Parts: sequence; C-alpha cells; structure tokens
Amino acid sequence: MPHPSLRRHLLPILLYSLITAVVTYPLVFQLGTRIPGGGDAPWFLWQLWWFKHALIDLTRTPLSTDLIFYPATEVVINWQTPVNEFFLLPLQLAVGTVPFYNLLILGNFVLSGYFMYLLILKLVKQPLLAFVAGAIFAFNAYHSVRSLGHLSLASTQWLPLALLFFSCSLVQGRWREHFPWLAGNFAGPGRDLAGLLRGHLPGAGGAGLFSALQGLLLLALLATALTGLGWLLVEGSRAALAWREWHALCANFFGALLLLHTLAASAHLLNFLRD
Repeated sequence: MPHPSLRRHLLPILLYSLITAVVTYPLVFQLGTRIPGGGDAPWFLWQLWWFKHALIDLTRTPLSTDLIFYPATEVVINWQTPVNEFFLLPLQLAVGTVPFYNLLILGNFVLSGYFMYLLILKLVKQPLLAFVAGAIFAFNAYHSVRSLGHLSLASTQWLPLALLFFSCSLVQGRWREHFPWLAGNFAGPGRDLAGLLRGHLPGAGGAGLFSALQGLLLLALLATALTGLGWLLVEGSRAALAWREWHALCANFFGALLLLHTLAASAHLLNFLRD
C-alpha cells in the first residue's frame, strides 16, 4: 500500500488522467495520427516542429523563418510556449511532433487539475474539496474549447502553479531568501556576484544570488499567469492585443530566467559530482 501522503497525490493524478481520457476521447487512441480541433491547431503543431527543426537540424535561431508567407524571407516567429518548444524538446525528439502535441494537450488537463488541487489543498486542507476545485478548473468549458485550437491559451496549469509557488515562498519568513532586497539585504547577492566574477559558484541556499534568481523566476511565472488571465478576461475588446503583448513579454522573460536557472542548477550539479 502506498504511503498516505503519496496516495494523496497519486489518486488525484490518476483520476484527472481518467477524466482527461474520457473528455478527449478518442485522442488517447490516436496520439500519433491526429490532433484535436482545428483553427490555429495546425499552426501550433508546425511551430513545435519548426523550433525542433531549426535548433536541431539547422542549428539556427527559430525566431524567424523563410518557410511561410512567401515571398517574405524573414518572418518573425513568436515564442508562444517556451516550456513546450525548448525545455520539452527532448520529449518531442523521443516521441515525434504529433504525439508530442497530443501529449501536451492531455498533460494540460491533468496538470491544470493537479496544480489547482495542490493550491486549494494548501489553503483549506480538505482533499475532496481540493479535488473538486481542480476538476472544475481543468475541465471547464473555456479550457476545453481552447484545447481545440490554441495550445498557448490551453496551458492553464501555470496559473495555479505560480500562485502555489508564490505562496510557498512567503511562508515562515522564506520570502527574505527569495526577495532579499525587500528586506534591505543586498550583502548576500552582492557577495555571490563578486564571487561569481572570480569564478566561484554562488551557494544554493540562504539569501544569496541563486535564491534571488529563484525569486525573479517566481515573479515571472506569476506575471505570465496573471497577464494570461487578463488576456482571457478582456478577450474580444481593444485591450486584448495589449494584454497579449504583455503576456508574450512575460512568457519570454520567464523562459529566459528558466534557462538561466537550469544552467545554474546544472553547474551546481556538475560541481557536486566533481567533488
């Protein structure tokens, strides 16, 4: 029997996965042959392929292309879902572009429910209530419709995850580690920065440079989620375009910070293995 704390997480994930398989039927049986919906769905599928093709096959920037809108030769490509296009690139290489797209759609449902479950569980300590809240958030009409054509707008899991991470960083005084400047502590990040210039990696704990980077990452994730929500709320109005631009800017900033954080964590891991 799984440990009760483990069962508290495995059970909702399994149930959200089962509900996802039902509401998206027959997608789970057509992972490699079809994609759900229409409209902009083929564009998002092509964009995933293009980022992989540009980075792996052509070893060039994927942010412009000459493959579309002939006779234009430098068409700017928006980096709309950096987590999918860059950080999950190994998964696309492993399974192929069409299965990868479908797994993203399915994963959006499961993770949206699970992350909202975690957020509500932290707030109310009631697993059943948290599960219901997660189900409502994951399988609402908006999310279901967006999953038929807009991969970026269907990635709703980042909103509860951002709120969860942000709330966790504020409890028990931990906000002083992630946001040392709010407490007037510039000594830790400054000391780490000076050490970095001399070739010494910053420490992973305390109110130092690495923790400050994590704080910026949390703020960027929260900003990406909230601007996406703002875009949703004003959709169809004149303000929607401005919210979309802010959302894209926050998403790109989050992607850059996530890449920097990944490189920093990898450097720490290599240093640990070397020692």
